[in-house]
Amino acid sequence: MPKNKLKYLAKKTLSQVLPLFGKETTKKEEPTKKPERLFDVKVEIPDKYKIIFPGEQVTAKITSIQVNGERVDVNLAYYILDPQGQIITERKDTRAIETTTEIIQTLTTPETITPGTYYYNVTLHYSNITVTGQDPFQIQTKIKYLPSWIQKNYKIILISSAIGTLAILLTIVLFRRLKKKEEQDKSDIKKIKSEIKKLKSERKK
Repeated sequence: MPKNKLKYLAKKTLSQVLPLFGKETTKKEEPTKKPERLFDVKVEIPDKYKIIFPGEQVTAKITSIQVNGERVDVNLAYYILDPQGQIITERKDTRAIETTTEIIQTLTTPETITPGTYYYNVTLHYSNITVTGQDPFQIQTKIKYLPSWIQKNYKIILISSAIGTLAILLTIVLFRRLKKKEEQDKSDIKKIKSEIKKLKSERKK
């Protein structure tokens, strides 16, 4: 290759490379991401409503929790679900929540509902976020002429009756043992007195 052509190529290469050393490389700032909204829903049915009859109301305390976010409006749906997940009763509303919000919500069961285990279900919707919470409760068959409080608390009544009966039996057994011991003590005292009297009469002789 001719020398003139080599010089030309060398100058051209240097002219392309040298400007690169004088340029400062700058990083593009990435846009700040907003914190992702996190939600949770907790459902708690008080003991008073854990066992109800067809047609009665069931009340639940719903706690809606939001993490990393300001006050927003969310859509809430309240359902009573059967064991197969079918909706029996429903209600919907919109609530403003900030951090932790407690809601008391009541639903009414149908008069014709079949006794069994059901679920109080709550679903929270916000944008593309959906969270769900639930708590089970029992529906029992109502017996006519028998007070409701007895039917709802029959397990507690049975347990209390069993404990009461056991306590009475133990008291009777203990009383009989004490009485038997008392009679034995009296018999022993009587024998001792008899022996003492016998000894005294022998000494006189």
